[in-house]
Amino acid sequence: MKKYLSILIFCIVIFTGCSSRLADKAIEQGKLELSNKEYDKAVASFQLALDEDSNNKEAKELKDIIDGYLKAKKAYDNNNLDESKKLVEGINEKYMNLSIKDDIDKLKADIKDAQQTIAEINQSIEKLNILVNDKKYDEAKALSQELNGKHLSDEQRGKLAEIVKRMNDELAKIEADKKAEEEQKKKEFTVEKAIQYAIKKYGNNPDIAYAYDPQIRYENGKKYFSIIAKSKSMMANGGSGTLFRAKVFEDGTVVEI
Repeated sequence: MKKYLSILIFCIVIFTGCSSRLADKAIEQGKLELSNKEYDKAVASFQLALDEDSNNKEAKELKDIIDGYLKAKKAYDNNNLDESKKLVEGINEKYMNLSIKDDIDKLKADIKDAQQTIAEINQSIEKLNILVNDKKYDEAKALSQELNGKHLSDEQRGKLAEIVKRMNDELAKIEADKKAEEEQKKKEFTVEKAIQYAIKKYGNNPDIAYAYDPQIRYENGKKYFSIIAKSKSMMANGGSGTLFRAKVFEDGTVVEI
């Protein structure tokens, strides 16, 4: 019985020693891969060391550091900045003594820059909303084009699209109202209206009388009346009294001829 126990203890010692050597070898391999930035391979090597020696503190710490970085980097690449920040801040500070330090520090800086950019874009989107509310459409158009050229999150792009649609709808309504008003003016355009446009341009001079051709005419698709401005005082003295002839268009434009 004693002999059997001795053999068993001997085998356990031999097995433990072999496992320890395998774990040490896997750790050394993992460190080499870590220094070469072969992070996935390094994780596999440190996991192998843990499979051989589950209590190996060094292997666990190194594996956790790399795992933390890889998960944080993946979250960052997927635009999940809050999760990325949480993961990277949870990495053991011992990383600062490892070659992975530069990559982790860069990721932290990238996250900070991205969050600042997001904040700035959110401010610009809010500014765009205010511009549209204030009906400052030219400024709003310029800002919306600028925002379209930036890298936006799905949420930001959705907000931008909503504001731009509202702006375009308002502009379309303004254009439709303007067109309807112009059409109404065309319907209401009379020779009396033409004379009012002339008086508005030249002033309400009591010495001027307007003669006109009652026939409505067209030029480039626009209605106009021909009018003649005459001086009452000149006519009273026997002259023709003609001061000028003009075309008065339906939009109020007066062109002397």
